[in-house]
Amino acid sequence: MPSNQEILRAVITTTTQGTPGSGLLSPDQFIAFYELAEEATPWAQLQNTEKLKAHTGSVQRIDYGEDVIRPATEAVDSGEFVSPSHDAVPYTMVKGRTSFKVSNEALTQSADPNYQNKLVNGFTRAWGRSHQKLAWNGDTTSLNPMLLMNDGWLKTMEASGNAVDGSTINGGSIVIDHFQAALQALPEAWQQRQDELKWGMTMTKWNQYTASLSSRATGQGDDAHRRGKNGEPLILGIEVVPVPTLTRTGDEDSIVLTTPENTTVVMDPQTFRLRAVTDGVTVVSQDIIAYFGFFYSDYVLLEVEGTSIIHDLDN
Repeated sequence: MPSNQEILRAVITTTTQGTPGSGLLSPDQFIAFYELAEEATPWAQLQNTEKLKAHTGSVQRIDYGEDVIRPATEAVDSGEFVSPSHDAVPYTMVKGRTSFKVSNEALTQSADPNYQNKLVNGFTRAWGRSHQKLAWNGDTTSLNPMLLMNDGWLKTMEASGNAVDGSTINGGSIVIDHFQAALQALPEAWQQRQDELKWGMTMTKWNQYTASLSSRATGQGDDAHRRGKNGEPLILGIEVVPVPTLTRTGDEDSIVLTTPENTTVVMDPQTFRLRAVTDGVTVVSQDIIAYFGFFYSDYVLLEVEGTSIIHDLDN
């Protein structure tokens, strides 16, 4: 069975400009691309991804409530059933593009036989990191040319989620009290789902936190180094998962608490395109091969009430 890298290399080296449908990925090819992209960021490996054809519609949110167990009597049917509720979360995909170029000289003269494989793999992982940054930080009012494409999870959390003003705790310097406040800000039903919850933060914030605690001759210093059964870092018994820069008014100062399944990427796998363009005035005159990718996506939270965000922390 070919690897994900081999599948993608075959796609972008055989598609050409001007062929109807050229560059369209098959379902298997899209999965290969997306799995490689997800490997670039830990949170992306856990998030929920809905692959839908319609560019406007809704994602179904299923909720079973808090308690699903009832007493039973032998040979007696109580007639009591727990029925899940279904809520519709609207989405609207927008079109995005990605592109890079490489010289023909680099392709033909590289002494590395795996050069093109590395090229494809590197591009895919770079796309994954950029896409994750967009999913978190997208803001249609941003001055950043990538982030203004769509609104992301962080903007929704800030507008409608549970917020903790970090500047009001310990003067904004990160301490365990910030995390306790964020957990307590969640509804009680969500606090009980600690096996599903994750802290989303940059490694910079994680390092700041561990540095502030490990220097203290207290039990909190030991807490900074606690790990789960697989070695994952924990805070209040909840796993820490690295995420890209979380920007709030341009500052890397936010920490989020939610379940990865709550953060949802909606994509159309049938219109995802990757094209290698080898003709045309620009590419010929510069002796390059230009690679273009086009996709449709949106970023929604299934349950915004199940999110908590710590903002305005010191950098």
